[in-house]
Amino acid sequence: MRCNTPYKTSKALQGGGEYDTVWNAAVRTIEKKYENKLAKLEKIANETWKKEEPLQKAYIELFDKGLKDSPEAQRLLKEMEPYFKKGIDTKNKIRNIKWAIEDEKMRSLIKICMKRIKRYMAR
Repeated sequence: MRCNTPYKTSKALQGGGEYDTVWNAAVRTIEKKYENKLAKLEKIANETWKKEEPLQKAYIELFDKGLKDSPEAQRLLKEMEPYFKKGIDTKNKIRNIKWAIEDEKMRSLIKICMKRIKRYMAR
């Protein structure tokens, strides 16, 4: 990612060299910071889906046969509910962490660009 501004001719705002090295290091640090948390949440989401999937398939079969109000279908819905809620909560947490990563990357980019501009202006 580069500093994209209307002043593309300014050497202070052009990417390359030292800037790319600093930016890439910052991105790796930010992503590594959240790596374990994301991996744990994705594992939970996958395990939850593995438990919910057979119940959902059975419910869909009943639904397709027009038996969505049958006691069996209602039982399946009740069994699926905790897995569904846990899956949604986990996916929301994953989404929020990914947004936090992108937010940190942007703040880091702005900080790097501002340092570069200050250095150029001080000349």
